[in-house]
Amino acid sequence: MKNFLICVLCLVLFPLSAGSEFYEYVDENGVKTFTNKQGAIPPSQVDDVKIHKERYDDLSEEERQRMIEAEAARLEEIEKQKNQEWEKYIQKLHLRQLEKEKAREKKEFEENTTPVDITGNNQILVPVSLGYRNKTVVANLLLDTGANMTIIHDDIAERLGISGGRRGKLIVAGGAKVKARHLPIKFLTVGSKTVLEPRITVLTYSGDESPFDGLLGLDFLRRFKFTIDYEKSVIVWNE
Repeated sequence: MKNFLICVLCLVLFPLSAGSEFYEYVDENGVKTFTNKQGAIPPSQVDDVKIHKERYDDLSEEERQRMIEAEAARLEEIEKQKNQEWEKYIQKLHLRQLEKEKAREKKEFEENTTPVDITGNNQILVPVSLGYRNKTVVANLLLDTGANMTIIHDDIAERLGISGGRRGKLIVAGGAKVKARHLPIKFLTVGSKTVLEPRITVLTYSGDESPFDGLLGLDFLRRFKFTIDYEKSVIVWNE
């Protein structure tokens, strides 16, 4: 380490002039030494001296200058290419970060919102997944905060394979009584929100074709805080 420092010091003390030779020898203390003055070499070391020449020393001054300029231009181009590659790398990292951020925002949006269909008379039709035993059916239920229970029409119950249930009658709008069954199912899911083993009502529906398959009532809705974004046609779930 000491010898290395001395060698570096020698280089500092004896700066090399452009286009000149410089000499390397080992002094009497075993230290490798450099000098650009031939007269500074101890006579005892003259036979063992190594002569170093700079590049292009054998060329004429004009050719040497041209080669030095060409070399400088080549190094400048290499540095330029490195800078361009570094900028491309930074841009790639930035784009990758943007993609991750967009994916995170998309996931967050999907978890916190549920697309719905809003009709001309402001009826909100919600896609609902219903599970019963080993079957799952998606039905469009009308969001109804005035209904105490979730109701599905009997054709959805048939698709699920629902049978049995506690039988009774349900009073509908207008005061009419209709046949109904009450029973638990496996799950009810709206977007990212799920209720396990909810009780629902199966309604024997008759009449004109309905745009929805039942009602999504307060037995589900009261479990979650939400708002309706009419402009985007989504339910926004508020944690």
